[in-house]
Order: sequence, then structure tokens, then C-alpha cells
Amino acid sequence: MKWPKLKHPLLCNVVLVGSVMAPPILSLFLPALPVADNIHPLLLAVIILAPWCWALWFMISHYAILMMTSMCLEMYQAYLHGRRHFTCPQNGEDPDTIRKRILRRVGRFGSPYEVKAVPPELLTIRYKNSPSGTVYYNRIEKLLLVYEADILDGEAFRKLWQSAHAIANIIGREQKPLYRKPKGHSKDNSVSVVAVILANTVSPDMAAKLVETEIRTDDRHVLFCAVELSNAKYYFDNQKEPFMFAYPVKNRAVNLIHRVVFGGRVPLRSNPHMLPEPQWAEQDGFSPEESLWSFMKHLQKELKGFGRRGKKMLQNMPADTVHMDDSWLYCKIGDRVSTMMVDDDEIDPQKKQVTLSLNWYYPKSNRISKKDNATIRRLTEEFLHGQGFEVTFTDPYADE
Repeated sequence: MKWPKLKHPLLCNVVLVGSVMAPPILSLFLPALPVADNIHPLLLAVIILAPWCWALWFMISHYAILMMTSMCLEMYQAYLHGRRHFTCPQNGEDPDTIRKRILRRVGRFGSPYEVKAVPPELLTIRYKNSPSGTVYYNRIEKLLLVYEADILDGEAFRKLWQSAHAIANIIGREQKPLYRKPKGHSKDNSVSVVAVILANTVSPDMAAKLVETEIRTDDRHVLFCAVELSNAKYYFDNQKEPFMFAYPVKNRAVNLIHRVVFGGRVPLRSNPHMLPEPQWAEQDGFSPEESLWSFMKHLQKELKGFGRRGKKMLQNMPADTVHMDDSWLYCKIGDRVSTMMVDDDEIDPQKKQVTLSLNWYYPKSNRISKKDNATIRRLTEEFLHGQGFEVTFTDPYADE
């Protein structure tokens, strides 16, 4: 079946969910039909419950394929919202008009916040702290910084980058509390920081960089938006992150830019300046012209093949060795293998952040002792140092 195609991710998601949930939902209307009067009550209950059991079995048995498909569709949907630059006719074309309209919207957000030793480029700071609707955060916090610059080039942006990072840290110390996370919760970002830069001119290199520039730390996310007043162009990363449960902090920052800079949603139809095709799409075999069903079939084959190849690779690994594959590390001690996630440092690509595991991955999911954990850490550190990387670890036993 050649429909729907992946280039329509929203339609694909609707069809995917509808194909699984339509039979059990329709079965609920069976008792209202005239034919239900001729069916035995027990048989009628079985007919109603059977589609629900089938849907539950299907979702559990195909969980990996469904999640990977949904993730790819959401990532492609985010890519479709990205642009090299944006225009906004609602803000006008005159620099003074654009500046006044943006500052007027900024003044309506939150409340003013004063910080000592404010840099001359900083026009205003606005802060908002509201109750959270999710279990992952105590509060939803947003910080809005507005800067002004004549020419935004690499050097000017570096100073603004440092200023935004420093102000976020200052407010984090002054606010009581800015963010108090419950014990045992994950270290997700919790504070959305938006830095709007009103610049007369934006250098071409800086314009290309702004669509992918952000600051991430353990508890905050800083997103930049540059407004080139002379050309009425806007540069920022408009690609939201996919999610399953808690709403991503970056998405809150994107929504805030939509509100204060564009006065609502970004007009995508009048901005045809698409970004290059993402690299992950080529690596995962994601073709926009491919149908949803053929893509899921391809994923199923890849998962089965990966499972066989991965098991064979782990069996053939020598003891007391470490193997790195993309963003994963495999460390084998005796006949047991531990897997660890590896993240690149955002500033220095020669630094790695390794998350140690609590349980063995192969052949059984037994708990790793502290002694074996120390051995895994030593072998991993030696391996990464041999590759020329600096390494820091996240120890799973730190909170015990």
C-alpha cells in the first residue's frame, strides 16, 4: 500500500493510531446495533473485548517498531518547521516598527527582574514562574532576555552567549527556590530561557549558526532568536523536540519566541527557505516519498537483524574489553556485558559524558556490583583516553 507517505507525518500518525485503535473503539458501538439483540450476552461481551485484547497484544509485541516509527515521524515533523530564516509581515518592514512591536509584546510577558551589573546590550529581563501540570517539575519557569546589537557576528554573539548563561545562573541563585527537584527524579531541563537579539545586521555565518545554537545544562535550556532589523529577517531554531510524557523545556522556549517575536505562530507557508535534509533521515532509511507501511516493514527487518548481529558481536567480544558503537559503549567482564550511553560535550567534541549502568545488559539483566562497576569505569576510562577523549562519568550509585 503506497498511502500514506512519510512526507505527511501528521497524517501518518493519525493513520497509525487509527489502524490500531479503530477496531476496539468501534466494538463499543456493537450493543447499540439491532443485531446485538440476537447475540447471547456472553458472546457479545467476548466480541466486544476481543478487539481490545488484540490491540493490547499488538502494542506490546510491536512496541519497539511503533515507538521508533512515531519518533521518526515527529522528528521529520520538527524538520518541516525549520527554516534558514523567517519573515513576519505582521511586524512590518521598518526597523523602528519591528522593534516597537516586539518590545510591546515583551512587556506583556511575566514581570520585570533586576540584576546587578547589567551589560549595556541588555534591554530588559522578564521572568515568569507558574505551577506545573506534569509530575517531572515543581514549577514551570521562563526567563526572557532582550539584547540589542549593531552588528551580530561571532565575537558579539560570544559575549551575549556568556551574558545569557551568567544571568541564568545568577537568577538561579537569587530565586528561592528557582527549581527544587524532588529526590530521585531525573535530571531533565527545568527552566526555559529565551534570548532575543535585536540587531541591525547579522553576519551570514552567524545567521547559519543560529538555527542550531542552544545552551543546555542540567536544569535549564537557553534558546536564541536574532532579529535582523535592516532586512526584517528572523533567525532561530524552530524545531521542537519529540516527547512521550513530560513536555520538553525547549518546546516551551520555542512557544515563547512565537508569542513575543511573531505575535503567535510562525507563518510557515510564507517562509519557503527549508533546511537541508537531516542526516539521521539518510542513516535510518527515511525517505519522504516512502509509504508508512514499507518503512515499518524496513524497521522490523532492521530490528531483527540488529538483534542477531548484536548478540553475535557481544558473544565474540574478548573479556575485559570495551567497544564503542555510535553513542553506545559496551564493556565485557568475563561473559557479562554492560552498556553505557555516551554524550558529546556541547563545547568541546573531545570530551565525553558516560552514563554508567546499574544492570548488566547481556546475557541476563542482573544488578552490577560496586566492585564490577569500578572495573567497568576503569576499563572505559582507559579505552576513551586511548582514543584521545577526556571523560566524565555519571555514577548510578551516587544517589544511594
